[in-house]
Amino acid sequence: MSHDTAFENALHMRWSTPRGQAARQQALEALRARRRALLRGALEPLRRRGVPTDRLDLRGIDLSREDLRGVDLSRVDLEGADLRGADLGGAVLSGSCLRGARLRAARLNATNLEGADLRGADLVGADLTLAELAGASLDGADLEGAQLDGVAWGASAAEDDRWTRTPPPPPAPPRGPAAR
Repeated sequence: MSHDTAFENALHMRWSTPRGQAARQQALEALRARRRALLRGALEPLRRRGVPTDRLDLRGIDLSREDLRGVDLSRVDLEGADLRGADLGGAVLSGSCLRGARLRAARLNATNLEGADLRGADLVGADLTLAELAGASLDGADLEGAQLDGVAWGASAAEDDRWTRTPPPPPAPPRGPAAR
């Protein structure tokens, strides 16, 4: 088993225990109520020794298809989190770690992702319309089919064109009598 697979399994198990499930539910309630202190308290039972207390640890959490519009997730560690299909429109994720996160088809319109670490994130089909990505790291991120209208790139990794892009398909061959 590779190190990455073992890490992903450990993160998944963390949230599948009764204590992890209770912490996830409390975390969702705190996020929706916009009470960051409550969120910190909900996660305390899962905090491992040596993990800095200034960063909330939601690594590997499953928040797929959750309505998280406008929530403050700034400086939160969401490495490997499952956010597929989640609505994060208008949310604040500045300075957060989303390395390897699954954000396929997520709604991130008008989301603040300034300085976020999105390396290796799956953003296929995500809606990033009007998102703020200044200073974000996108190395290895897959943005195939993502909506990027009005994105504020600033000095993000986008200027270096280092993320994964699937080239457009070649044009279809002409048909009919003109093609002969």
